[in-house]
Amino acid sequence: QAMTWDDLRRCERGGMNFGPHTVTHPVLSRTETTQSEHELREGWRRLSQESRQPVPVFCYPNGRFQDFGDREVRTLRDLGMLGAVVGISGYASTRRFHATPASPFGVQRFPYPEDLGHFLQVVTGLERVKTIVRERSWG
Repeated sequence: QAMTWDDLRRCERGGMNFGPHTVTHPVLSRTETTQSEHELREGWRRLSQESRQPVPVFCYPNGRFQDFGDREVRTLRDLGMLGAVVGISGYASTRRFHATPASPFGVQRFPYPEDLGHFLQVVTGLERVKTIVRERSWG
């Protein structure tokens, strides 16, 4: 079940901040330009209206790289977004972040792990070490 605006405000009082999302969660790359722009602009407008300190970092609803494109990046830049996160697990790196002007709008991240063991691996950096070892061993 989706959060309500009251839920958002309650979380903000507890120290959380929120970035924008879309209005109806479409795969943006499959929408017409007018719908894509509406989803992005209205999501930011509404969050800005309801939230005390909205964060200008967008979260794609589906989050695969093929689910958005240059059109969405342009709209997000026009809205003043600093970047966007995708739903593909992975670490953000300085090299990848600065690779192209669009790179800040496709930042990988990790979902919140459901089990304690995986959570501890992510927050302690062990998961990152495992990733580096795998990358080096694959050449």
